[in-house]
Amino acid sequence: MSMVERLDEQQIERARECFNLHAPQGNLPRDRLALLLRSLNVTPTIGEIEVMAGETQTFDFPSFLEILAKSPQPADAKADVLAAFKAYDQAGTGTISKADLSFLLKSIGEGLSDAEIAETLAGQPDPVDYNAFVQQL
Repeated sequence: MSMVERLDEQQIERARECFNLHAPQGNLPRDRLALLLRSLNVTPTIGEIEVMAGETQTFDFPSFLEILAKSPQPADAKADVLAAFKAYDQAGTGTISKADLSFLLKSIGEGLSDAEIAETLAGQPDPVDYNAFVQQL
């Protein structure tokens, strides 16, 4: 089974649209590979990209799909975020306080600014249902 078979039709179509924007001539230069993957919400490390790309300097759409299929998918990232929220849910209620959520949003990864956090949490109840919150991301 090819790794590309892991991708559904919607993922392939979205990848095709992004690929065509970044590689209008049909060949994506290696130095734009990370940018294209990130535009699809796929975030492998530079080291992972180097391993997946090998010695290849340009990628046609089928070879790009192979790399996309091998990359950690956004669902994996959502699982990681859920795990972080669950660590703050000692009672197992499926919720996290706005204060704890705000702290995590500031400190995980690049972190959000206070304004971005206020916008993100606007209209959310306190405590926040973190499963529903992650699905909105």
